[in-house]
Amino acid sequence: MSAAVADSDVRVLLVQGDDEMRMLVEAVLRGAGFRVTACADVAAATARVATERFDLVIADFWTGDGVDATWDALAGLCAAAAPAPVGLLSGWPVDPEEAARRGFAFVVRKPITSSRLLEVAGAHLPHPPGDRRTIEAYFGALERADWPALGALCAPDVVYHVAGDHPRFSRTVHGRAELERLAAETFEDFQAPRFELRAVTALPRGALARYHCRWRTAEGDEAALDGAILFGIAGGVIREISVRTDLDQLD
Repeated sequence: MSAAVADSDVRVLLVQGDDEMRMLVEAVLRGAGFRVTACADVAAATARVATERFDLVIADFWTGDGVDATWDALAGLCAAAAPAPVGLLSGWPVDPEEAARRGFAFVVRKPITSSRLLEVAGAHLPHPPGDRRTIEAYFGALERADWPALGALCAPDVVYHVAGDHPRFSRTVHGRAELERLAAETFEDFQAPRFELRAVTALPRGALARYHCRWRTAEGDEAALDGAILFGIAGGVIREISVRTDLDQLD
C-alpha cells in the first residue's frame, strides 16, 4: 500500500534473527498499515519494550541457545511487553497449548502466507471491525457487472495491483476509469460470478478479505477459486486494492 494509506499509529515490534525473513515480514506488515520496529534478538527487543509502547509483539521462537533458554528469554520479553500481546512465529514445532500456558497470545508455524500473517496480526489488535460494508458493496458490484458502482466506491486515484507474471491479469492500474475497464475485461471471461465472503480482518488502514468465488468460463464450464484481497480504505473509500491468492510463502 502507499504511504498515504498505510501510515498509522498501530505499532508492532518484530523480533527475528534472520535478516531476509525479518525484511519480508516487515514489508508485509508495513504494507498493511502497521508501524513496525524490528529487532534482531530478544535482548534488544526486551530493552525496547521497557521504554516504548507497542500494540503487538511478534517474535521468532528460536534464539540459538536451546529450547529452555529460548523459553526463558521470551518469558522475559512477554513480561516486559505487557499488556501488549506477544505471539510466536517459528519453524520450530512449538506446542500452541504450552505457549498459551506460558502467556503467549498465539503461535504460527512457518512457512506462512502473507495473508495468514496479516490475519493473525489483525486479530490481536484493539481496533474496530473493518470496512465490511464497503467490501460487500465491492463484491456486489462485481457480481452485477456494475462498473460505475464499482468505481464510485473508490477514490479517483485508486490503485489496483495484481502480483505475478500473467500477461493479462498481473498488472497495476491507476484511477477509477482504468479499474472499471480492467474489471469489465476480466469478467468477460469470468461470467456470472458469485462471491462468498469468508472472513474480514480489520487492519490499521483497511482490511483483508478472504472469499470464495464461483463463475462460469467462456466455454460454459463451472470454475471456483479461494482468494484474498488486501483493501486500503480510508473514510469508507477504497484507495488501494491488492489481490492475493495465498501463493506467497514466508519461510
